[in-house]
Amino acid sequence: MVESRCGILCTQCEYLEKCGGGCTNITKPFWGDSCPVKDCCEGRGHEHCGQCPKFPCDLLNEFAYDKEQGDNGKRIETCRMWANYQSHGIGTYELSADEVISALEKEKTLTLATCADGRVTTRPMSHVNDGLTVYFQTGEHYLKAQQIKANPNVAISVGAYDIEGIAEIIGHPMDEANLFFIEKFTEKHPNYAGRWSALSNQVVVKVEIKLSRQWRYIDGKPFIAAIQCGKHSHKPHSETKPLNIESFIHAVAKQNAADLRGYFTPDATICWHDSNEQFTVDEYIRANCEYPGEWNGELKRIEKIEGGMAIVTRIFSAESSHLVTAFIKLTNGKISRLDEYYSDCGEAPKWRKAMKIGKPII
Repeated sequence: MVESRCGILCTQCEYLEKCGGGCTNITKPFWGDSCPVKDCCEGRGHEHCGQCPKFPCDLLNEFAYDKEQGDNGKRIETCRMWANYQSHGIGTYELSADEVISALEKEKTLTLATCADGRVTTRPMSHVNDGLTVYFQTGEHYLKAQQIKANPNVAISVGAYDIEGIAEIIGHPMDEANLFFIEKFTEKHPNYAGRWSALSNQVVVKVEIKLSRQWRYIDGKPFIAAIQCGKHSHKPHSETKPLNIESFIHAVAKQNAADLRGYFTPDATICWHDSNEQFTVDEYIRANCEYPGEWNGELKRIEKIEGGMAIVTRIFSAESSHLVTAFIKLTNGKISRLDEYYSDCGEAPKWRKAMKIGKPII
């Protein structure tokens, strides 16, 4: 999903709320009367700067490498990535940091690739993570440790995610500075830690994730979901952004499959009680986005409840209007359970029964 004209990932920026929802959703920035990059890009009829024949121009370089507000060219690489995918008919959208974190926490091993002196090697590794930072231990004289010393750029594969990062050796597992690691590692890998962690030749390797990608197909079309980490990126896991409920309602009403996925935890449950249907995230997105008609949504009321919120929404089209009461459970700012009650009751319609998705709630 293209989030800005210059390549900044607006949904990961600390100024998102102050800005008003991101570059593509506003007429002027909060910090001035206009943005010259935005004006130039839109004036030339481009969706983002990567589509311009002059890319990357002097103006974009000036912004990207500004000492105070720049990101050392990261936005330029994002524009280049968007343009490359679009030239091959591949859609793009933001990958949720929580999805990557969840995969790292769930999986006990990952595949690590290292490279030095023209030689690339891979191996499975037992790991732990703290948000988007990965840790593992190894022998300091092993090949992977030697390759990391020579070239800290590494690649990781975990679950369905391809990850790039920068590795750093940070000392022995039993060092006082690494007690957090040995506690997490012993909990997740008790047999491995008990056998190896106290050996004198062991070292802890820290990997800061810089980029993560995942391929997905939505309605038969290929999409690449990506998240870049660093400046304008993921905050510590304990500082998760609150759910923007109005943006979520907009995505539901406009049946935007790519945006909807980012509001849910990967294992979320969605229940439509009036028709006795329970969905996974993928099933819910299909049911919502294939719902006939063109719709709009309007938030009528919101109340905080334990673990989340209760909302009343008006969903309407040119032909009909419905009030929907929903109870939302949140986990780290994402919807982990959604229970919806419409103002009409009855069985699921024939078109949705034909999809053969979901199951009875009770």
